[in-house]
Amino acid sequence: MYKKVSEKFQFLKPYKINNLKRYGAKHDGGYIVPEKELIESRGLLSFGYGYDVSFEIDYIKKTNNPVVIFDHTCGYEKLIFIFFKYLKRFLTFRKKIFIKL
Repeated sequence: MYKKVSEKFQFLKPYKINNLKRYGAKHDGGYIVPEKELIESRGLLSFGYGYDVSFEIDYIKKTNNPVVIFDHTCGYEKLIFIFFKYLKRFLTFRKKIFIKL
């Protein structure tokens, strides 16, 4: 019923990793990573954060290591728009602002 996979594709075979932990937001923006590798790392390169830096903040809290973020799709105009959108919601009592660092 099942064919044996060629030896050249054995590198695709999944393997079990222990001590996985989720870092980042519970919705989009979180990652499941091996805690040992996270602690032993010396820094983080993040590509494409999309205005959600919850994983990067959790990484800094856990390791106190530097983080470098690159994302060519995010610009100042969008950040200013998001800031004023949430400021308007806050001033009209439609949104509470919580900042977790």
